[in-house]
Amino acid sequence: MVIGGYHFSDCVKRVGETALDMGINTVIDLDLTDLFFNLYKQEEYFNLKEYNPEKFKRQMMKYDLRYGEEVALEQFNFVYSSPVYGFSNEEIKHKNKKL
Repeated sequence: MVIGGYHFSDCVKRVGETALDMGINTVIDLDLTDLFFNLYKQEEYFNLKEYNPEKFKRQMMKYDLRYGEEVALEQFNFVYSSPVYGFSNEEIKHKNKKL
């Protein structure tokens, strides 16, 4: 199940995590959340026909890279640590169990 909605870090996250807990293979398409309004203006990032989580990760880390790559990665992992965002090892393991 792919989820979108307004608050990626609140209700959308909670619905996604509940679905994962119920055994439903779930991921949030972060381009379909409140982040859309900042991202669609980024021409080098936004592609209406594609959602690429790794491209999203690079784009979001870009803002913190001025503090160094380690800090940027730490900050990204802090914000997007829930497996429902599709960036954690837990989510990869969960997806492999479903296959």
